[in-house]
Amino acid sequence: MIYGTHHFSNMAAAFSYYCSQGFTRASVMDKIESGEIRIGRPDLKNGERCILNRAEGRYFIESPR
Repeated sequence: MIYGTHHFSNMAAAFSYYCSQGFTRASVMDKIESGEIRIGRPDLKNGERCILNRAEGRYFIESPR
């Protein structure tokens, strides 16, 4: 199974992703500051693999379960 995360490769990617959905830059910054959006790779559990969708700048996790 592959699922998306709230982790982005950088702030520009997070802004691009959320602003294209109608969020303001200020609201994206609020999400980053609150931890709702994270910058950087997600932590993985045993057997999981991290995949970066370069078009979005968003990380996905592939899980064997």
